[in-house]
Amino acid sequence: MYRSAIIPIEKKETLTMREASSASPSGSSAALNAEGGSTPPAVPPLAPPPRCHCLNCSRTMSPPDADLQRPSKEENDMADEHGRTRNLMEFIAGANVPMDAPVCKECADALQSGMMRQLESLEDDCLKYDNLIKDLNSRYSNINVAEYKAKIEKLKRDEQDLTSELKALILEEEKVDRELAAEKRALEQTSEQEEELWARLRDYHTYMIKNDQDVREMNMEIRYIDSQLRMLSRTSVLSLAFPIELYQSSPASLPIGCINGFRLGRLPDVQIDWPEINAAWGQALLLLDILMKRAHCALPGVEFVTLHSSSAIRVERGATVKEYPLHATGSWKPFGNKNMDGGACLFMEALALLCNTVSEQINASGGVPIEWPHRIRGDRLIDSDMEYTVKMQFSAEERWTSAMRAMLLNLKWAAAMINVEKA
Repeated sequence: MYRSAIIPIEKKETLTMREASSASPSGSSAALNAEGGSTPPAVPPLAPPPRCHCLNCSRTMSPPDADLQRPSKEENDMADEHGRTRNLMEFIAGANVPMDAPVCKECADALQSGMMRQLESLEDDCLKYDNLIKDLNSRYSNINVAEYKAKIEKLKRDEQDLTSELKALILEEEKVDRELAAEKRALEQTSEQEEELWARLRDYHTYMIKNDQDVREMNMEIRYIDSQLRMLSRTSVLSLAFPIELYQSSPASLPIGCINGFRLGRLPDVQIDWPEINAAWGQALLLLDILMKRAHCALPGVEFVTLHSSSAIRVERGATVKEYPLHATGSWKPFGNKNMDGGACLFMEALALLCNTVSEQINASGGVPIEWPHRIRGDRLIDSDMEYTVKMQFSAEERWTSAMRAMLLNLKWAAAMINVEKA
């Protein structure tokens, strides 16, 4: 192994002069000319010698001596004759001059220390292997080699048999794999069909649920419509169109009958004007006319003129036609107003005919006989053995108001009974 050469300064100057003399082809003649007194030609300055670097740490080193013998490129190549690449240690060890392996002293010392440690490790390994070989030789010195060779031959034959069996199994496996692949393809097709069938089943199930929900909704609508129909069939349109109620100004006062919000009556402490009384008579006459038409009953020669607050009853007797008003004007006192007493008596006659007709129709249909709230006797209504006339003349306000209330109550019952009979 070569280390880096450290060239002294004097040797460097000698080397520089030698290179200069060798670079000039006429160096000796130039020296002779100088001795003869002639002026020597100008020599250009020489370039500084090249610097080299360490292969390991790249540190700059002095160039090697040029006089050292260098090997040829073929002898110092990186690849040896067997084509194997040498590492740094082999490269340094095979170098003939330091220039072929430029490594500084520190790196060379470190490399030498590492090589020594590797050498010691290899020597230890060799010693261990040698001891192992000796131990194996001493342990297995009495082994029958022929027996083991026979066993090896038998194992080889078994290996051949197993190899042939393995080949047969491989062929069978390939066949099974092909069959398995075919089964997988069939399974995939079956799975696709199954998914399609499941999708159709889900669609049909959703459709069935929707239809069931629609049927339920329709049944609910039918039940609701049926209940509404039954309720409407039990509801009296006439009772809704002509509501008859009681009006009471105070708990101690006498109640007054009302039809469609118009009060039909008069009390000393409740002064009701004629327009409201006339409108109440018009509503009552209109309701009576409708009820008699539905019950198919009528007074001969009697016609109802329903003109709201100007209503009247027209009676035709042969060639004579007389009209009885159900409206009045003027004062009430001292003996009441007799302008509409004739119309009120005809109204009571028609109401009595209507009540009798309704009772006969219900009895004929097998219904429960009706007990009217108030009996009618001519122009009078009987309430708890008390008779109240519908005439205003010579009648107190309280009694006439009670008669109007009883008349409206009978009229309300007649509307309800006719609605039940028609239903």
